[in-house]
Formats: sequence, structure tokens, C-alpha cells
Amino acid sequence: MDPDPEDTGCRRDPTAVESVYTGEPAEPRERLGSSDAAPADPSALVYVHLPGKVQRNRSGLLRDPPMCGRYTLTVDQEALSAALGVEVLLSEHPSPRYNVAPTQEAPVLVGGPVGGEVRRLRWGLVPSWADEPSKGARLINARSETVATKPSFREAFRSGRCLVPADGFYEWVTAQRDGPGAAGKIPWWIHAPDRRVLTLAGLHARWAPAGGGPALETFTILTCDAVGEIARLHDRMPVVVPSELRGVWMQGGGPGGPGSAGGPGPAGGGGEGDTAPEVDMGRLLDGARRAGGALRAHPVSRRVNRPGPDDPALVEKVDPAGDARSAPPVQTSLFD
Repeated sequence: MDPDPEDTGCRRDPTAVESVYTGEPAEPRERLGSSDAAPADPSALVYVHLPGKVQRNRSGLLRDPPMCGRYTLTVDQEALSAALGVEVLLSEHPSPRYNVAPTQEAPVLVGGPVGGEVRRLRWGLVPSWADEPSKGARLINARSETVATKPSFREAFRSGRCLVPADGFYEWVTAQRDGPGAAGKIPWWIHAPDRRVLTLAGLHARWAPAGGGPALETFTILTCDAVGEIARLHDRMPVVVPSELRGVWMQGGGPGGPGSAGGPGPAGGGGEGDTAPEVDMGRLLDGARRAGGALRAHPVSRRVNRPGPDDPALVEKVDPAGDARSAPPVQTSLFD
């Protein structure tokens, strides 16, 4: 049983060079126009695209097809506990992360008997039926519109809903301007104005090798249509779950239903045979659009194009043109 490429909203273009972590095109192929506006304004950049699926942003400019990936979680364990409303007891104290990439482990809030628990899971969902775990490298995102029915995700949607804490995430704009400077892939860091911890809707699953051996716990992040400032950068964004709707996602239910209290709740734990109540996706996505519309973005260093760098300088605002001149050559990295 092979995952459907449409599960993630990823492009599957055989003419495009694309990596597992970044999903970025290796080279721009077509120039579409230019502008004299400041380079920090994404609407002023010259968008490029690869052969295959064509999409336009709200300004009519072509952009890369939808993907969402790489995020930050820079708070300590105490602040994470306060943000999630549960006690975080991880055997290894989490260090600040400024460049979480797929196949790496990160804290995730899953269902539990008393308000849920935080575990370290690997990013990239491996369905329980998968032959081998490498399939998870492709399943870093799940489209909210089809997650309930796609074979790769429907089991986790029924019994493994979770929340992924993050205080920001990255998106790339492929663009160039007239003259030297900000040509290529420009990363932007997207975050709340007060840089508080966000909770992203996710799914988790447990995979065990057929011949025995340690089980692997993995997760994916749901995406939806982008809004607000994010829509100027990309067509998709993670499903940001407001605090008052965390219970709706974890427990299911509509107004007055089992998830209406607002806390994460015990359901959606993904245990053997457990099934969370049906979730009101319309209500959840309305909340995600409100939360996403309040987020802010600024361009950051192209060092984040590589999965190795992981330091506070990655989220500092930069001038894309100056960063392009000073940055080392960008290798094909491993996610978008």
C-alpha cells in the first residue's frame, strides 16, 4: 500500500529537483516580472516556477506549489508546560530549537489520561501498515481538506490527533530582482507578534517492524489555505489551533460537545483501538484562519536552508539582498 502523493499537497514533478526536507526547487526556471519596491516586501519580488502545476497568489504572481515545513521551538521546558497547560516531563531537557527539520525528534502533545502528555516523536508520519519507515520522509504534512479519507492519514485522524508546539515556522519564496542581490530562495520566519508558543494540528502514529524490534513514533503537521501575511508568501500554512479550540481538535465535538472546554483533553491518544470523537473541522479551520491572520513574517538568513545550523541568529530579520551577497552557496537541502 503506497501513500498517495496528493496526501501532502506536494508536487511530484519529474523535471524538478526536490529534496526531502526542503521541497524547494533546485533552480528557478522562468522569470515573470519585476518591481522597484523594497526587497523585504514579498509582493515586490520576481516569482519563478518550475514546470508542472501552476498556481498564482492573490497578486497574480506565480509561486511554488504548496508545502509547509521547518519550524522553531525555542522555549524551555517550564515555559512549554505553561503554554500547553500540562506538565512536560521529558527525560532529556529540550534545548531551544531554531531549525527543526523532518526526520528529527521534537516534543508533541498527545492524548493521555490526565490532560495529555508530551512525548518526543519523529517528524514524518509512518503509517502502521507501511513496509518500512522511509515512507515517513514524504509524509511531513497532511492536507486538512482530505486528511480524513486519505489512506496514509485516516487511521491517525481517527485515533492519533495531537498538537505540535512551535513558536514560529519558515516558508521560502523563490524570487529574483533586477540586478545583483536577492535572487534565489528567500526564507521567511513566521511567528506571533509576541512570539508566544503556537499549537499546530498534527497526527501521530506508531510503527513497528514486522520482524520485531523497537517501535517508531512519528507525527505529521496539518496544512490549510494560507491567510493574511502568510498568503503573500505561500499558498499553504500549518493549521494553527487557538488555545480555546485545542480540545475540539484533540477530543472532537462541536459547540457544547466533548471538546468545548478548551483544554487538550485525553482523547485522540492513538492507543490500540482508541478512536477520538468526530471533530468539527469547519470550526477548527475557522479558528486556524483567525490565528493565522494574526501572524507576522520577516526575511531571515539563508543559513536556515540547510538543516545543520540551529542558533538564534536564524530568526533575526535580514535584508535579503545583503544576505544573498554574503551567504555561502546554498546546497540542495532537505525541506521547504
